[in-house]
Amino acid sequence: MKIYVDGCSYTYGGELKDPEKTRYSTLLGNKIGAEVYNIARCSSSNARIVRNLLVENDITKYDLAIIQLTFPERLEYYDPQRPPDNWTNVTIQTGTGLNYQETLKKDVKPINKQFWTQYYKEIYQEQYGRAYEQIAYTTIKNHCKINNVPLALLTSDDSTPLEYTLQLNNGKRYAKAKYRHPNELGHMRIALDLMFIIKTAKMFKN
Repeated sequence: MKIYVDGCSYTYGGELKDPEKTRYSTLLGNKIGAEVYNIARCSSSNARIVRNLLVENDITKYDLAIIQLTFPERLEYYDPQRPPDNWTNVTIQTGTGLNYQETLKKDVKPINKQFWTQYYKEIYQEQYGRAYEQIAYTTIKNHCKINNVPLALLTSDDSTPLEYTLQLNNGKRYAKAKYRHPNELGHMRIALDLMFIIKTAKMFKN
């Protein structure tokens, strides 16, 4: 039994001391005796998550997909001079009070920072991000459905208008660490909630 898992730092295990052992996907896999393939990455964009699903991996090799979408303003771009996979995540921390240059992801090359600063300052709009969140949301659901792979679709964005299986940024339900990621207790509760949903809905493919 194999589980495909992807997302951003909420699913990677940001702020956990030992993410690979204590994040919710590992805890869930241990509980139900499943092999877990977790390719979540900190600062991931919805574009990366969809690309991983449709281009980089074969979902038919898995019995269940747990995919977490992230904040819609995040993007990625291809850089042929940045191995090993040549993809760079770009994000802006909205609502921080810092300027755009300071909040751009540090691994963006200096030569590209001016472009992305201008992009977030003058071009990006929330309506654009929400439209492409809907595209990612629908694409993931349809791709898993046509391949007969059960899906739990999660999010870390607590302002999304879409309906998800779980909202990981729910501080009342999932205890948080200093920078808002679920802490170890939060991950334990996420794993328990997913286990209940999976078993109740009989989501495993036979």
